[in-house]
Amino acid sequence: MDLDIAMRFTIWTTVLAAGLVVLSVAAYRRTAPPLPPARRALLRVLRAASFAVLALLVVNPAIVMTRTETRRPLVIVLLDRSRSMETRDAGGRPRLDAALEDAERLRRELSRRQAEVVVLPFADALAPDPLQAGGTAAPDRDGTDIRGALDGAGDRYPGAVAAVVLLSDGRTTRGMVASGRGAYAPVFAVGYGDTARSADVAVEEVVADRVAYRGTTVPVEAVIRAEGFRGSAVEVRLIEDGKRLAAAVLAVRRDSELLAAAFDYLPEREGARRLTVEAIPGGPERDRGNNSESIRIDVRKERVRLLYVDNLADWNSAFLRDLVGRSERLEGEIALGAAGRGFTLDPGGSRWTFPRSSSGLARYDLVIVSDDARLFAEKENVETLVRYVEEGGSALFLADEGSPMARGGDSFGLIEPVLPVRRAGTPRIEYGEHFVKVSAEAAGERFAAMLGSERALAAMPPLPAGIAGVVPSAGAETPFTLASGSSARAFLAIERRGSGLTAAVLGFPLWRWRLAGAEGARVYESFFGGLVQYLAEGAKSPPLALDADRTVYRSGDRVRLTASIGERDAPGTLRGELRRAGDAPADVAATFLFERDARRRGVYRASLEGLSPGSYSAVAVEGPGTAVASSPVAFAVEPASVEFLDLSRDGSLLARIAAESGGAFVERGAIDSVVSAFDLSGRSVDRRSARELRGSVPALIVLVALLGAEWIARKAWGLV
Repeated sequence: MDLDIAMRFTIWTTVLAAGLVVLSVAAYRRTAPPLPPARRALLRVLRAASFAVLALLVVNPAIVMTRTETRRPLVIVLLDRSRSMETRDAGGRPRLDAALEDAERLRRELSRRQAEVVVLPFADALAPDPLQAGGTAAPDRDGTDIRGALDGAGDRYPGAVAAVVLLSDGRTTRGMVASGRGAYAPVFAVGYGDTARSADVAVEEVVADRVAYRGTTVPVEAVIRAEGFRGSAVEVRLIEDGKRLAAAVLAVRRDSELLAAAFDYLPEREGARRLTVEAIPGGPERDRGNNSESIRIDVRKERVRLLYVDNLADWNSAFLRDLVGRSERLEGEIALGAAGRGFTLDPGGSRWTFPRSSSGLARYDLVIVSDDARLFAEKENVETLVRYVEEGGSALFLADEGSPMARGGDSFGLIEPVLPVRRAGTPRIEYGEHFVKVSAEAAGERFAAMLGSERALAAMPPLPAGIAGVVPSAGAETPFTLASGSSARAFLAIERRGSGLTAAVLGFPLWRWRLAGAEGARVYESFFGGLVQYLAEGAKSPPLALDADRTVYRSGDRVRLTASIGERDAPGTLRGELRRAGDAPADVAATFLFERDARRRGVYRASLEGLSPGSYSAVAVEGPGTAVASSPVAFAVEPASVEFLDLSRDGSLLARIAAESGGAFVERGAIDSVVSAFDLSGRSVDRRSARELRGSVPALIVLVALLGAEWIARKAWGLV
């Protein structure tokens, strides 16, 4: 052990020391009372000694002790844990798994040779703690800074580093190729991954009708993009609720190719169904996040059956007959009154009687009753209709001169249990000019689609008659009103009863619109057809539905939106509104237009590109002049990790880093040669420690003793 004294002198400390000596001598040239020379000399010595100790404390000398010791050689293993290391091209395993295995091999071999091994994971920064033996790490960090990891390891373990082993794919995203601070130990780099750009398979698009019918086959087409899989195959699967429905194996013949897979989907249950198309490549790929895509399909009843009951044939029955004839899904029976014969079915002319039980009506999804009050003068018929609605059926009452809703007294009382209106006076027909208006509660709701637009509705001629003396029931909705002068009452009332729906149109004759030119015919057909569809489908299907092909996208992905209007007439325009999550409803981030899908009736499509990361919601809106809007569809755009921009191994960077430090770059199979290249001789390390005078307790005691002795002498000799 060597001892040295280190002192720090400056011109100011020298001047201060000399001044203190002069002051101690001059202070006792004369005293009062006068003292003998011997006593004054003693006081000068005490004062000078005190100032000398004080000067030493200012200079603060230190005793430096140097001890030389021999340490075991230290080998630092830098383990890359960035996201690119999850790529499965290390013998079918993730790169990180292979690197962890090699790190453990190095730890065992070097420990056997009496070397100290420290494994430090890194990505965008060096991990704060070493990885213990048998430990693991996850490739869950964005960014790779190899230079920063090398410099950080040198700062953390200065002096005795024999070598650094770098386990990485060399794909840097931070620090890049900028030079580090200089080599403090040779770096031996081991590379992982394929040197060629990694292959990738992605589901580009899934095309299918968003409305399907139970028991009816739906074609599902998928477009698959394959890159780097020439000569191999891709398995494409169709999945519903985790169950694989079908699969197809597609051969890849080119380096970059678009493949098509076609499936037949047979929905067995009604309701919203989510289908997923998944593509499984025949080898490792760079990104598994784009291997699947999901769509939502609204599965409805296979057939909708209607029953229309009317005393006489009119425009309503003619339109319903035409509607059934034009639709592949609607089946209808029209029961018309016949003189002396009760009711007969059209077409066919066979005799028809009202069923005596709800099971007799169960085969129909919607029963429409027009102007025959005789049927519901019988209590049994009313009770049958009430049970039918409560058990899930739908009933629609159309006002007319013979309507049961226009009868007061016991007749209305009998039918009231199944109506969405209640008595508020004497039910009666009131004649005049009645204009149909959209009510406040219909704005933005599905009912607004029944009349197309408010502007078109305002152009319709008034209806000459309406049912008065009734008001909507407490639970009924009133999408449209009848305005006559300054008063207004319900035109359409809809109410849920049990599991079914009941509705009433309280103004007539609707066929007057049908005769008001082309626009009037369109409004009439839109209203009557939309109301029939709404009630027959059990109010399950919105007039305008919107869906996104995914719920999560990455930056740069195309967002595909699909809108469906069902079987009603096409709107004038269909636009979309995009909002960021958390923004006010009035804050629209972007607007866009949908284009009609020429292959599918009632389907519209739009694409959004260049969206920045964040959460979004989109709605589809019909226009102009309508309040029909879809429910919002939500999706998120996540930032694309720079780790996945290029997943090929950068061996040239690893080789350059190794060469600059005096090390070497090796392939994974030659890792044993790395150990033999290490210089594992013991390292001499000088350990220095210093003890400063300023913090020394004895120095402070001496200073206090000298000052105390001087004060006591002065006191004894009468100087104080």
